[in-house]
This record gives sequence, structure tokens and C-alpha cells, in this order.
Amino acid sequence: MILQSKEQEFRSLFSEFVRDYLNTSEGEKHLQLYDAGRSQGRQNLEAIRAMHGDVTDSVLRGLLPHTNSAAHRASGAWIHIAPTIQGDIKEWFEGAGWTRAEDWPKIAQAILGFVSSCAEDPASLEVACTDFVAMPYTKGFQTGQMSPILNAIKPDHFLVINNKSRKVINYFTGRNFKQPLSNYAAANEVGRALVAYLSPFMQETSKPAARPGDLFDVFCHWFVAVRKHEAVAVGKKIKTETSEVMVAVPDNAADNEGASDAIGPRQSYRIQAALAHIGTKMGFRIWVPRNDRQNILALIPADKRGLFLDELPLNYGDITIKTIEQIDVIWLKNRSMARAFEVEHTTAIYSGLLRMADLLALQPNMDIRLHIAAPADRRDKVRQEILRPTFSLLERGPLYRMCSFLPYSAVEEMNALPHLEHMNGSIVDKYEDTFADEEDV
Repeated sequence: MILQSKEQEFRSLFSEFVRDYLNTSEGEKHLQLYDAGRSQGRQNLEAIRAMHGDVTDSVLRGLLPHTNSAAHRASGAWIHIAPTIQGDIKEWFEGAGWTRAEDWPKIAQAILGFVSSCAEDPASLEVACTDFVAMPYTKGFQTGQMSPILNAIKPDHFLVINNKSRKVINYFTGRNFKQPLSNYAAANEVGRALVAYLSPFMQETSKPAARPGDLFDVFCHWFVAVRKHEAVAVGKKIKTETSEVMVAVPDNAADNEGASDAIGPRQSYRIQAALAHIGTKMGFRIWVPRNDRQNILALIPADKRGLFLDELPLNYGDITIKTIEQIDVIWLKNRSMARAFEVEHTTAIYSGLLRMADLLALQPNMDIRLHIAAPADRRDKVRQEILRPTFSLLERGPLYRMCSFLPYSAVEEMNALPHLEHMNGSIVDKYEDTFADEEDV
């Protein structure tokens, strides 16, 4: 349900949306496209079910949402108001290393099975998503690709959940749903409850004959892409020589780095110490900057302090070593760095990301996992910073693909896990929030 503190904000914004967008010719055209897209999607599914033989291309073109381009129209692809397929999906997925060419028939059957299962029993969505994600050849398929066809078939049961609607649902409900398909069932449930609650107001304020879900989705488009609300502003994809990456330039006028002052160094030291302690429990040797060491060691059990290093056992040049020495927490195994963490405190998020970027620029072949730890409510600010061109246009690829977000709550939860001594660094992967999940869709 909507956060009580944001209900009045939604009402005010929705009224603004109706006046400035929905009641314009552009807004009216936008709203009309939903029914046309649903009709075509249902026809495509019926035609595929009636086919004999290989249905691979028909499934990929007919059940996944494509942009309204000349090439897509000529190929008979399903044009949708919320597209995620901008070019050739085979070239996209194979180029990203997610898919092998010989797997496409199996992928098409998996998509068809997923859609059919959910259409027959909408309550099976969570199980269907879990089964689909578990297949070894479905990597890369996210909520944004799969939800439009479900909405076309059963609009009363399934919302279109993509980057725009997901961000709006998160903003007004205080949730943190992500783009992977494993999040779709929960996001759909919360989103439907939100729309149901807001429906009387939305229809009274705008077009009573319109589907509430459609009104909400048009609002999401306006809120994120037209009005560009600060909390959910999106970046822009640009082409490099080898791929497309997302970039954004934060609005400094809206930048409130001073908010981290409320966190205070004391809490940042606790998070720094927790990350270090997690590493010691798993047998890593630990590096923390010399200026922080006394404060951190005071929070570490005495039997683990021997795993802290006084010098880095690395064979790099002076500039690289000086850069590494400033990183807040590093886990090392033998003479190699396994993971590096920057903890947000009274310094700007930008500074921590810059150290990460400097490290990768100095040692482009370094194999290391990078993480930014910050309070959960600073996640959007971290995202805005990591999408700066400075970080998205690194020689070895955008930083958002190599550096993840760890909320403070996740660090504390990991530190409380029993039997960490029997685990390895991959436990972090279960708690991290990877920006690439949403930016590369």
C-alpha cells in the first residue's frame, strides 16, 4: 500500500500529470496504445499455439515487446508502448555473452511455456518466474521483457512492470523491487494493490473509462521520463565502440551530500568494522586505511586482529599502491585482492567511486569485485553518481557493471550470519544490489 507520507504527494502529482500530459494529444495517444498492443499480443499468442514445427522466431518477435522502428514493423515484430527490444535480440544477447546461438529454440519454448502457464493460472506467477530463471539458458530475460505479454493476455492480473513502473512503485510504497524476473511476482502483487487503492482517485480525476492499470502506467512514464522526478530520474544510453552504456549527469543543485553528515563517522566505522569482521571470519586478510585502523580495530574481536595488514603485499607501482591504500576495506587472499568496499560517510559518494575508477584505470586487468556500502535510502544517489560519464565510459566498461550497492542493513545481516567460517566471499553476491540488472535492460 502507499506510504502514508506520500499519498498526498501522489494526489498532487497525478493532478499535475492529468493537466500537463494526459489531457494533451500526446497523452491521449499514449493511453490509446495499450488496448491496441494487447489485442495484437493476444493474436500473436493464438497464432503461435496453432503453429506446427519451429516457433522460435515467432515467439521472439511476437511475444516480446519491440520498439516501433521500421525494421521491427517490417519483420512483423510486436510493437509495444513499453518496449525493451531495440534491435535484434539474438545479436544483443549473444553479444552480451548471455546466450549461445543453439539455445534459442529452447529459450523460445521456455518463453511460450512461461506465458501459457501464467495465462492459465495467474496465481502460478511466482513459481513460473522461479522455474524460468532457474533454466541455464534464460539469463538476461528480465521483468521488462516478460510482463507486457502477460498484461496483454490478463490485464486484470498482471501489470506492465519495467524500469519506470518499478521505480514508481518503489518510491510510493517504500519497497526496493529490482528488475530481475525473480522480483516480478512480488512487485506485481504490491503494484496491483497500489493501483487498486488509488483507482477511485485516478478515475475520478482523469478518464473514468480507462483501465486503472493503464492510467498508472502512463503516469509512471510521465513521472520518470517527462517530469524526471529527482528520486527516479533515468539516465541515457549512448553507444561506445563496443556496446551501449547508460550515463547520467546528476543535478548538483539537488545534490545533498550533506545528508551523509547525519550518518556520522561513528556509524561508518561500525559498517567498516562489520565488513572487515565478515572477511576475517571467512579467513581473508584485511586492509583498512592507516588513519582508520585504530578506530576499526577497537570494534574487532581480539582473536581476529592478527588478520589485519600493516602493509599491502602487492607488487604494484607507487601510484597504484597509494590508491589502494585509501580504499575503506579490502579482503585479500594470499597476495591477491578479492573484494574492495567503499563505505559512505562524511565524504561524497563521488570520492569513493573515483577511487574505484582510479584503481581500474591503473590496473585494467585486475580481477576484483567492488562494492559501495551506504544507507538504503542513499541507493538512488549512488546510482546517479555511478552513471556519470566519468564512470560509464571507462576503458574496460562501465563501473556500474563492476561495482554493486550494499545497503548498511545487508552488511549488518551478513555479519550476524552463523557459520561464516564455512563460507566464502560469494555470500556477498546474495546481498548486493547490482545496477547492471536495470541499466543494461
